[in-house]
Amino acid sequence: AVVSTQSTGGTLATQRGNSHWGEHVRELLSTGITSPRKGSDHGDHPPITPMRSASEAELGSEGWKIFSLVTENFIASLSPDCTYEKVDVTFTIGEEEFTCTGSKVIDPGFTAVLHWQKMEDSLPPVQFVKGARYRTREPRLTQKATSPPGYLTESELITLMEKHGIGTDASIPVHINNICVRNFVTIASGRRLIPNT
Repeated sequence: AVVSTQSTGGTLATQRGNSHWGEHVRELLSTGITSPRKGSDHGDHPPITPMRSASEAELGSEGWKIFSLVTENFIASLSPDCTYEKVDVTFTIGEEEFTCTGSKVIDPGFTAVLHWQKMEDSLPPVQFVKGARYRTREPRLTQKATSPPGYLTESELITLMEKHGIGTDASIPVHINNICVRNFVTIASGRRLIPNT
């Protein structure tokens, strides 16, 4: 069953006084809640939802980590999308063509609460004008080596499994537990999954 916007708004309102995310919640309540678009009811259980506000002093360090994870994800699910403008600059020097890419955040949306997904502005260092000519000062050739991507965290693996339709909400934790029990991976700091050799 889908939770109604009215009951969701009431649950969200319990968080408006919280010092960590209260400002974002008050803005959501005034501008309107974004209804989640994705997902389907598999009949397992409703999402975990915070029923009241709390503080780290009340819950202790470990309890607070769980509470804030649940609450931040709940608030993010009702927040608008993160919108940004992508900037691509293509220019030629002699016969060689180069591309410089960047982005500018227009509205942080849900990333205002899920800080670990926050985007930073990464605009090119020069404000280019289309069709303009620029003087090249000092061409340099820099040699660098690529490096492999970091190891996946549990949450990144869960996101990929959901994206590719692997498992259900109820079975995904079982799959992750199985790869740990069978010694395929070890969980390191930051909940990173390190492959065992």
